[in-house]
Amino acid sequence: MRVRLLRWLLGVPPAIVGGGWHGDAICLVRIDRNTEGRSQVDCAYEVLPAEWSSGVDSQGHVRANTLKSLLERWGNSPKRLALGIPAGDVFIKTIDVPLGLEERDLMQLAVVEAVANLPVPPEEVCADYLRMGSPVRSGQQQIKIAFCRREIIDDLALMAEDAGAQLAMIDRDIQAIHDAALWLIARHAPEVQVEYPLLLLLITDSPTLIVARDELDLVQYSLQITDLVEQIHASCRRAGLSDDAGLRDLWVFQTPGVDDNLVSLLAMRQGPVHWLVPEEILGVSTMPPLTLLMTALGMALRETA
Repeated sequence: MRVRLLRWLLGVPPAIVGGGWHGDAICLVRIDRNTEGRSQVDCAYEVLPAEWSSGVDSQGHVRANTLKSLLERWGNSPKRLALGIPAGDVFIKTIDVPLGLEERDLMQLAVVEAVANLPVPPEEVCADYLRMGSPVRSGQQQIKIAFCRREIIDDLALMAEDAGAQLAMIDRDIQAIHDAALWLIARHAPEVQVEYPLLLLLITDSPTLIVARDELDLVQYSLQITDLVEQIHASCRRAGLSDDAGLRDLWVFQTPGVDDNLVSLLAMRQGPVHWLVPEEILGVSTMPPLTLLMTALGMALRETA
């Protein structure tokens, strides 16, 4: 209670609630940290009611009401939402720019690139940028630009407002899953030093492989259970990895109950295979679909939003 009181007195904003949705389901994750630094993960999950498909206006209303109902499970205090959205809705591009450009100039460049890639006027795009560290060559620096249609942000902000919350930030679901995976690996095997390129396999009805060339350069591939190892190798080649990618560690995330056939299939792989069950690591009682859970968890980690 004392920690919460200090937050109120100091005006520290409430913790981020991470969220994601897929199809007709919404998942929220909240991470509470006690005075000893330990993390308690709370998860709320709900499938949207049948009227979800009755029309566009009804969809927004139902989604906002469902979101509000989930948030109220954690009380009526103000909430800030960090939402993961489909990676296809956010475009990423890396460009070289002259060193020494001011923030305003870089933002203008981001908008110009966004307009060049989206058939909409400047006022209908949202764009941001990230400096990529050391100069690539004399007088030049790389920046990574992210942009999307403004209507996506506006719709999400309105939904959050209707649910009694504030939209703090958005990001690609694939980035959120990557961040959640690193956090889960650190909790499961704290002695492990993760290196890139990184291979993450999510076991769902349609297994998903995420190839992380670095912490921001991510690509994903939908696989089938049959010939799984060969599909993983082929996906690594498509991602531009060297032939020794098959020797790299593969981190497999799945729901409880390891499929013996799957274990046998991945045992044929040359490189190490590590199995993780997020439900067991997190200790949550509600287990939404794996992709949805990891998206919400990754967004819940955005404390600095």
